[in-house]
Amino acid sequence: MTTRRLRHLLRMLRREHPTNLPVQVLRVDLPIREWGDCDRLARGYQIRINRRLHAVVQEIALFHEWAHALTWSVAGDHGALFAERFASLIRWYQAEGEYEG
Repeated sequence: MTTRRLRHLLRMLRREHPTNLPVQVLRVDLPIREWGDCDRLARGYQIRINRRLHAVVQEIALFHEWAHALTWSVAGDHGALFAERFASLIRWYQAEGEYEG
């Protein structure tokens, strides 16, 4: 995923699926088996995406981690609300024509 593509997706996510706190997203080198992670920091969330992965996998990882940022203020890690939010992000991604695979 290019920096330009990441910025575009972040603009869309922030507009269409806003979180309760600011989200910082970084593309970093992680072990190949790790797609990404999301951490709650003092002033918001930090999402790290493994830049070694195929661009489409990076985008799916971004939506997975964004779903955490959407739900952690009211629910736990991978419960029903998380699954609902993650699914809604994927449906939005497909419906809006954002998928470039």
